[in-house]
Amino acid sequence: MKLHRIFSTLGITLIFVLLHCEIVGADDLDFQRAVYSLKNLKNNEGEPPDIKDYFGFISEHGRHFSFNEQMDLYVEVLRMQRPVIALTEIISITRAKQDSISDVISRYTVSKAGLDRVSNREVSVVNSYTFAYDRGKLHFDQTLSDNNNIARQTFSYDGERRSRVDFPRGREMTPFAAIGNLDADGWFFQREFPLLQAMVFNTNKLNDSQKSLDLYVMLNTPGTHVYQKRTVIDGVSCILVANMARRVYLDPERDFSVIRYEGYRVEFGTDDNITGASLITRRVFEDLKDYGNGLWLPSKIKNSFYENGQKIWAETITVEKLAINEGIDESLFTGNFPEKTLVFDVDRNFSYLQSDSPSIDGLLRSVVQSKRVWTLQIISVTLGILMIVAALARLWYLKRKNAIMSAE
Repeated sequence: MKLHRIFSTLGITLIFVLLHCEIVGADDLDFQRAVYSLKNLKNNEGEPPDIKDYFGFISEHGRHFSFNEQMDLYVEVLRMQRPVIALTEIISITRAKQDSISDVISRYTVSKAGLDRVSNREVSVVNSYTFAYDRGKLHFDQTLSDNNNIARQTFSYDGERRSRVDFPRGREMTPFAAIGNLDADGWFFQREFPLLQAMVFNTNKLNDSQKSLDLYVMLNTPGTHVYQKRTVIDGVSCILVANMARRVYLDPERDFSVIRYEGYRVEFGTDDNITGASLITRRVFEDLKDYGNGLWLPSKIKNSFYENGQKIWAETITVEKLAINEGIDESLFTGNFPEKTLVFDVDRNFSYLQSDSPSIDGLLRSVVQSKRVWTLQIISVTLGILMIVAALARLWYLKRKNAIMSAE
């Protein structure tokens, strides 16, 4: 009888434990069990979880935790990491790569396709670009194939003066330009510039929107960490460096060069806790080539943009020419204008038509000199006419006087 009661009690207890474990294991995971679950993910083969695992777990179980608990769980994930290389080492390697670039010239095309939100229709365009940089001096040339009124634009900056030339669509249209003593702003650097896309260009002097394309800036952003678990991309075992919103995959065999970039939007629920992260952009690098100094740069870059899990826009950047530290002809940065370009000088506040003058300053001097000569000629002619009129008036006066005297 006693034995029966013992087995009955054990049975009831076992059923209660199993039911309790099933319920807790399914949805109501407490914090410690959540840490244990993340640490022992089946697909990780003993490796600690990375940022992808964390957001996958949060998407499934995050509703049971407050925001602070979610952040504590994130800290626990970071504590598990034992990466093969420290973040500070990657920062040093990245800075060294950027500092090795003194000049670069690149020619590339950008093909874009997707839904134009302005016209709400599908569009497809292919634009061509040439970009040159030499220790702060810039030259940019773009040919536009879309329905823009401008067919081509060039920008130049020689370290002191900035110039821009617009070539309207249609051969009969006169190009127009503007020059001035202005700093070179970030708009000279188009987002599609291959070195910006590859995240190896120093954006220290560029605007904030372009700093998002700088690996050095990302690595120094608080919350960026190196993860221990490798991610295999196209057969390459990559090191993942990420924060809540951005992820880069580095190839250690090619001097920790970026071979993929992803941007995410952190999603929040009604209780202000995290519900997951949605992909908004992906950048894939193909056919990397060695340009020295640890610079492995892609020959093709494929960008995809997403909204609500759907791809809405895609672009492909094809590098046709890329030369680094090979020297650039200084005349490229002086802003030479085509014949008959209508030029507006911002500093001197006047316009003129480009002629065959060898330089902008020479042209200005010739324009001013021609104006002075023309003014002197007008003054001389006017004085001559006045002298003739005065002589005729005096002659008429003398004749008049003689006639009066004779009459008397």
